[in-house]
Amino acid sequence: MRLEFIDGSIKTLHKGLVLNYDSLSEYTNYCKTLISYKGEDYTDLIIKNIEFNYFLIDKEHEQYYITKWSELLAEPKPINLDNFGIHKLPCSTDYGSWGRILIDIPSLKVVTSGGVYYHIFEGKALMANIEIGTLIKVNESGNELYSFVDTIQDCGAADFKRIVNNITYYIQNDKIVLTTKELHTKFLSKLKTQTLLKTKMIIFDIETLLDRNNVHIPYLYCMFDGKKNLVGSQNPLNLYLINY
Repeated sequence: MRLEFIDGSIKTLHKGLVLNYDSLSEYTNYCKTLISYKGEDYTDLIIKNIEFNYFLIDKEHEQYYITKWSELLAEPKPINLDNFGIHKLPCSTDYGSWGRILIDIPSLKVVTSGGVYYHIFEGKALMANIEIGTLIKVNESGNELYSFVDTIQDCGAADFKRIVNNITYYIQNDKIVLTTKELHTKFLSKLKTQTLLKTKMIIFDIETLLDRNNVHIPYLYCMFDGKKNLVGSQNPLNLYLINY
């Protein structure tokens, strides 16, 4: 496929591909994605003509071309998916194994599987102006559904960690081994000053000893109402006779 612009320049959009009737929809999305990410010169210039060069392949020679140009026709091997919250994603940073690769340039890789498109920006995930990993944006039908970050920094024994919706998943040997969630700090609110209650209370304490029969024998008593106090060690029976 080639694009002719109004200035007379012609650019080749992609190399040869093997197509069949079933891959028309994927091919359309493939071309849209290429035009979006190939470079600013594609979008700044107005396209005058789109030129397709094609030829039919008979069954006898089909395998030769599929081996040579297999981007759209060859089905990728299925990959295991794990639950990351409400999303199902591969537990791997081998992004090429996630599906069919549509674009693979230094700053961008686009992979599709099951109608979902993964736009992978390696080294583009930033936090506090520090490069921390790979940003992946998940698209379907041209709409961005969600995004997440993969990083291999500060992972401990894990191979890498994946941050989805403020939840961090630590992955080791293609399995989630630990999940942590970032919680917002809530400061304690100030207590309102309350009016002191005028209560009438008396603290009363009796100290005892156990005799040989395990009977408690009082030896000291104390009373306090916040102002006056009374302490004594005389016969506890007198306690009840005191005019307090």
